[in-house]
Amino acid sequence: MSTISTRSTTSSPQRPRSLRSLSGCTQDWGDWCRRPLQALYPLLAVSLLPVKVRDAELVDRHLWVAMASDSKGCIDVLGLWLEGTPQGGRSTFAHELFADIRRRGTQSVGVVLSSAAGVQDAARTAWPAAVALPAVAQTVQETVRQVKKYDVPSLERGFKEVFLAANPKDAAVRELALIEGWKRRYPQLDQDIRKGCTALAPGLSLDARVRRAVVSFDAIVAQAMSRFRRAARTSSQFPSSASAMKRMYLICRSSCFPESSDRWDALWYDAQRAFQVQGWACGADCELDASGSST
Repeated sequence: MSTISTRSTTSSPQRPRSLRSLSGCTQDWGDWCRRPLQALYPLLAVSLLPVKVRDAELVDRHLWVAMASDSKGCIDVLGLWLEGTPQGGRSTFAHELFADIRRRGTQSVGVVLSSAAGVQDAARTAWPAAVALPAVAQTVQETVRQVKKYDVPSLERGFKEVFLAANPKDAAVRELALIEGWKRRYPQLDQDIRKGCTALAPGLSLDARVRRAVVSFDAIVAQAMSRFRRAARTSSQFPSSASAMKRMYLICRSSCFPESSDRWDALWYDAQRAFQVQGWACGADCELDASGSST
């Protein structure tokens, strides 16, 4: 049975039990950042969180969080990175982040989810066989900003039905039905729905079972990121970059994350055959070639 865990996939020191143990977690934090990763992750998501840090002066920074599911369905936080001000901007930082993940042992990734600018191109550079998609939940949220709160769940279901369509032709039919269904109430939503569906269209090349796993994995990532956002709001601002990183590290190593999910277990079990067909669950020594097949 698969498990959802933010613990290291290798042996690691015991996690701090209290947020008051901030000063005592330095060594554990360093070991966690440098720990080796698995060679293959079928699913990987990169999310950004704005934080306020006071080093020399108060500045707005972005915390990058990478979460991934291995070939057994175990979900792990691969690392935390605090964005500086690289000359090439966010795209350069994304390349550096993926280079760090590769240095720690990850040679193959199946699907990369992120809506941050430059991340998808950086992912294709690091792993040419990877399918890069925007985060499903964030794509939906960007579309429903003009929608009243009580209509959001229904529109979200409509987007997911398009993404989970049997084939591109079926997806086009569902997209048209979604537009027509909301046209009278929100005439201005037409272009937003088309834009969101177009962004998710590359995912239609994946097996339907993989897409169901992607949607569930994306929801788990969104739930985890809500914990980080709550911590950032509670702290308001951090006295230094180090304190921000350690605070977020303690959040991701605390027991606030679910240890397992029956729904995720069932979806992963159903998707395993599809992952194996695409070469994403065949073992730690499996690599993907440019066509997405195992070598």
